[in-house]
Amino acid sequence: MTDLDQSTRISRAPAMIDADDGDEVLMLDPDTGRHIRLNPVAAEIWHLAAAPLTIAEVIAALLEMFDVEAEVCEREVFAFVRAAWDAGAIVVVDDTR
Repeated sequence: MTDLDQSTRISRAPAMIDADDGDEVLMLDPDTGRHIRLNPVAAEIWHLAAAPLTIAEVIAALLEMFDVEAEVCEREVFAFVRAAWDAGAIVVVDDTR
């Protein structure tokens, strides 16, 4: 796995299919048939990742939206990004192109 830090640029994996379900998001990986339900905070990260952005930008946006300590937010964002990466839902965007 790519090392992640706050400057890492991420985006949704293009193959993922998603649908809003209230304040949650349902995702489907059409290649594996795997379904994932995102809680409201993870759903916000998913919506933010519709266009490439840095992990720092994700954290900053969530700190504006939710009453959460910065350290907790950062830890949870990195945990979600790693899990989403492992599931093939998030990709790291290469800025060297």
